[in-house]
Parts: sequence; structure tokens; C-alpha cells
Amino acid sequence: MDTKERMYIVLQKRDVSQSELAKKTGTTRQTINSYIHGRHQMRLEALVLIASALHVSVDYLLGLNEKEEVASQQYLDVWALSKNLKEILNNREQSKEKFAKEIKIATSTLYQILKGDRLPSIDTFCRIVRVSNVSADTLLNKDKGGIAA
Repeated sequence: MDTKERMYIVLQKRDVSQSELAKKTGTTRQTINSYIHGRHQMRLEALVLIASALHVSVDYLLGLNEKEEVASQQYLDVWALSKNLKEILNNREQSKEKFAKEIKIATSTLYQILKGDRLPSIDTFCRIVRVSNVSADTLLNKDKGGIAA
């Protein structure tokens, strides 16, 4: 089951309309509809907003975890990724070049992500999660202190 299918199922379970979700996320019903039907590529920012609005984990929507509910109402922020990823790389004492190669992106792209100048695509984000061996929600948690690798 992919992200769009999981999003649709959660909308049905929670009895939330596409219009209600659009209002909660600051977008349009047409945009939500295009995500669900795969006509529009969802960006990481939208995924985080949708997960927060539906009270599900980012990991669940991405298919990285079968646990739907979030453990707590943690504050997720896509821009926390750069800080948390830096901390993980420092804890692992892994070179940025080796990490970039593992997640199949250019080293310059990784540097942009680490500086907070760029967000990864959802596919790249999933590879970062898998290689880092932490949850997507942990990487996006603004209030996360001391990530253990």
C-alpha cells in the first residue's frame, strides 16, 4: 500500500472529507484529491502537514511502519531535518560523502539538506530514514534532543 492509499484509508476511517483536510492543511480540495489519485507529486512539507492534521505518523503514511497512531503530539517540522540529520551523522562519525553515496544523492545535495537550504524529495527522505535507522517522525521532530544513532 502506498502513501496515497494510506492517506485515503485514514480519511475514510476518521470520516474526514478532502475539503476538511484541505482546510486543516491550508491547501485546496483539488490538491488533496490530486495527491490521493496520484496526479500530483506530494512534497515533504505537504506530507508532514497531512500527517499532523490526520494525527498519524509520517512513518505510517510512507509505509515505513504499520503503526498508524502517533505516540504523542510531537511537533513535526520539515526544517528540523537538517539539525537532526547532522546530529545523527556526528554520532555515527560517518563521512557525509559516504552517507550521500548510501542514500544515492550527490554530496552537494546532501550539503544543501544539512544546511537547511533544500528539502529532499519523499523518495530521498525515505532512503535517509532507512539508512539512518531512525523513524521519519524522529528526523522531523523539532523538539527532539539528543538523537541516539
